Amino acid sequence: MKLTKKGTLFRVQNKLCTMFIINEFYFVVTAHRMLRATVRGQLLKIGKYTKDYRLSDRLDKKGRVRTSAEYIGDYYRLADVEAGIGFARVLVVLSVLGWFCFAVALIPQSRAAHLMYAVLPHVFAAIPLYTVSVGAVTVLRRGRGKLIHSDSDKPAGRLRNASIVGTVLTALILIALAVTYFVGSSGFSGGDAVFAACEAALCGVFFSAYVGRKKFDMKKISNGRQ
Repeated sequence: MKLTKKGTLFRVQNKLCTMFIINEFYFVVTAHRMLRATVRGQLLKIGKYTKDYRLSDRLDKKGRVRTSAEYIGDYYRLADVEAGIGFARVLVVLSVLGWFCFAVALIPQSRAAHLMYAVLPHVFAAIPLYTVSVGAVTVLRRGRGKLIHSDSDKPAGRLRNASIVGTVLTALILIALAVTYFVGSSGFSGGDAVFAACEAALCGVFFSAYVGRKKFDMKKISNGRQ
């Protein structure tokens, strides 16, 4: 009877952890979208990218003044287009694998799913994984053309930092699990093995992104119009 209650408790806790991760992922996506600001009807990137735009007024067909944002910044292109596109394809596949492992890690019953120093880094790893995914998709969709400043920064400027943060987070999880289970006396269950395998796969995704980051290097092909 105790085993049944324990198993039921584990299932409830795992469901709660899964719901927590879904909510955290929604928060990551929402936070990313909030990093944009609406300026008189035009969606502009905030921060350093505001200097890449200027507002201009024009008359519409009804004689009303309309304000629009015009891009005046520099344009960029991949330094090696074919190598960058090829690595983007690989990185998209790795990103899909990463999101799969991110979701699957907490599904089986495991002690690791109830260790805060393992679960919290796992949840926060969604942020660099999202950044890596966005960079790969951006290059795959638009890598053969010219990119504006903000789009060139996604793969070139952010991939390095995101891959380092993701590698460190997942590596710390693996170290913490190793210390917990080899020093402790509670054993290592099948669910724990799944959790550890998913973290190792995520670590591999981030490390691969770091190794190939230079394939996303950009070169400036034209100066902005002042």
